[in-house]
Amino acid sequence: KAGLGADGMPVAIQARVASGPHPFTFGLHDSPYFINAVKNARVDVNEIPLHIMTGPYRGPGYNALIFMVETFIDECAHAAGIDPLAYRLKLVETWPDKGWAMTLKEAADKAGWGKPLPKGMAQGIAVGRWGAENGKPETGTTVAAVATVEVTAKNNIKVHTLDVAFDVGTVLNPDAIDTEVVGGTVF
Repeated sequence: KAGLGADGMPVAIQARVASGPHPFTFGLHDSPYFINAVKNARVDVNEIPLHIMTGPYRGPGYNALIFMVETFIDECAHAAGIDPLAYRLKLVETWPDKGWAMTLKEAADKAGWGKPLPKGMAQGIAVGRWGAENGKPETGTTVAAVATVEVTAKNNIKVHTLDVAFDVGTVLNPDAIDTEVVGGTVF
């Protein structure tokens, strides 16, 4: 949950994570939203007993947490009446790692963010970073994506395009990066 100020930006934010053994909060405690933009941020972790084995499939629990965080940021932007891209850019404007803003702007530009879409079409935007050293700027890989989707006459969701921008730092093997980004996007 969050408390929004008069400008619509969060002044306080709280997240609760329920997890099996070895709980983690990647995507929360290392996000510039929690450690830089919102001065009153709290992450609670509750370990719950599970009778099934847990672990990563394509990626760790970060995938689920970053989905939750970015969906919640959309809810805050909607409540504030602010465009989701503009909202995120405001949240990261003082973050020293400029990769966050650059990837958001690049993905939005390639997707034609803000241009009118046909009836039944919409766009969503998200950004996250994996591999950060406990939130240290300019560590890990920052990825932003814009999904352009359609709700069909039969209420099915059809993804038309995914525009992805990323900041991995110095590139030694472009083919490996392309493979990872395409594989992650398809997943």
